Amino acid sequence: MTILHASKTAEETPMLESSEKDQNSPSAMSNPEKALYNENGISGKMTYINFIRGMVGPGCFSIPLSLKFAGFGTGITLLCIIGYVATLNMGKLVRTSQYLTVITGSKALNYGNMVGKAFEQGPRSLRKHSSKAKFLVNSCLCALQLGVCAVGYIFTTEHLKDVLDVLLTPNSSILTQAVTNQARSPGFSMPLLILQMSIPFSLLVSIRSFKILSYVSLFGNVLMLAALAIIFQVFLLSVTNFTIFPFRGLLRTSPTFESLPNFTSFSGLILATGSILYAYEGHAVVLPLENQLRDRRQMNGLLGVLSLGMSTTTFIYAFCGITGYRVYGSSVRGSITLNMPDTSLYFFVKILLTIVIFTGFLIQHFVLLDMYFPEMKAMMKKRKWSDSRILLVEYANRYAIVLFTMILSLLVPNLAAIIPLVGASCGMLLAMIIPPIIETVAFYPRWLSDGHGVGTTSRLIINASIATFGLIFMILGVKSNLDTPMVH
Repeated sequence: MTILHASKTAEETPMLESSEKDQNSPSAMSNPEKALYNENGISGKMTYINFIRGMVGPGCFSIPLSLKFAGFGTGITLLCIIGYVATLNMGKLVRTSQYLTVITGSKALNYGNMVGKAFEQGPRSLRKHSSKAKFLVNSCLCALQLGVCAVGYIFTTEHLKDVLDVLLTPNSSILTQAVTNQARSPGFSMPLLILQMSIPFSLLVSIRSFKILSYVSLFGNVLMLAALAIIFQVFLLSVTNFTIFPFRGLLRTSPTFESLPNFTSFSGLILATGSILYAYEGHAVVLPLENQLRDRRQMNGLLGVLSLGMSTTTFIYAFCGITGYRVYGSSVRGSITLNMPDTSLYFFVKILLTIVIFTGFLIQHFVLLDMYFPEMKAMMKKRKWSDSRILLVEYANRYAIVLFTMILSLLVPNLAAIIPLVGASCGMLLAMIIPPIIETVAFYPRWLSDGHGVGTTSRLIINASIATFGLIFMILGVKSNLDTPMVH
């Protein structure tokens, strides 16, 4: 398998080091293999691990609510369709980025830079709009990533508060109060805890090595698998008599599949689309990760990092959606973790998931920093700033992102309200509308020069259809989210 190909250990270079190199090499066109090779990059296996950690975040636990919005059968179908289209559009981004890398000699194109380069290399009438297009995409990316980081921040803080409230209850063991529902301590103030959590988040984002980031992602993925294994065992207990562990005390009365509606309403379908699109928010992650891959061609292909990563992600989403909606039915909340009863086992699961989302914050933060800091760093080097001064500015920017995320978390603390709206607006734009447009802009001159009239026409029709579909759902999604009361 492509991602499991053995390779030498990557050097422990700072994660933004390769992103600051923008070489216009004349040999790029004549040697595409060299143009797509990064000797300081990481292996496909570690990129796959980082991809899963970047994709599976708090949005994963909102999938049961999406099935409630759309209906069970409709929701599962929608999840698979959006997953396929998202994979298709991520592939468009990767192919366009690699194509522009080869023809321009540029290195490490993130989403915004790729859009700018595409317009520069595209039809002549569009070239003067390259800076505007880049600004639009970076603005949407910034809004999306800040929303993603804020949701992760809120999720971690909210669940940490639940854990601390249990631990701080006087004269009661965890097991006793889980089983008897003994009155808890009033616990921490949520706004105060949001402020205090800026310290561990700041320590987390102090990690500069992409290799260390990969191991943090691996640790988070292991914990996630453990949490999903426990949840799956409880799901089996709710629908069968099968058991491996003595968890029978956790059984609850659950609705049957037959009692769950397969379709609810058109407005529910639109809300579900926004929530699911938010869960597939990895369009901002895919190019920064591809840039850190040793052989960037490993990102493509049937067994490439992208295909396997998205297949794994879709399976996890479907599992969480089916499990959560089947067990909790119409009572499912904005995040499945908020439905978990006060038992010692679920208490342990909450701890695992809190750590999982906390570790995932690092890679989302990296994407946000990678959006603008490499260019800032290049400007500082051009002005002959010392390395220590540049490093100080980098850490200041890292902590500023955490600070801004903390402020956003204080202003919008409702987890269920932010997920569909972010997904329906910025998520839809970046996931469904921009990728087919950028592929068309970048490749259109080549499609014409190749002389494949039928092939060019079919590509244009497919890309126009995807972009139109995305635009319609973005408009309807934003409208539905503004018209619908917040779900608690």
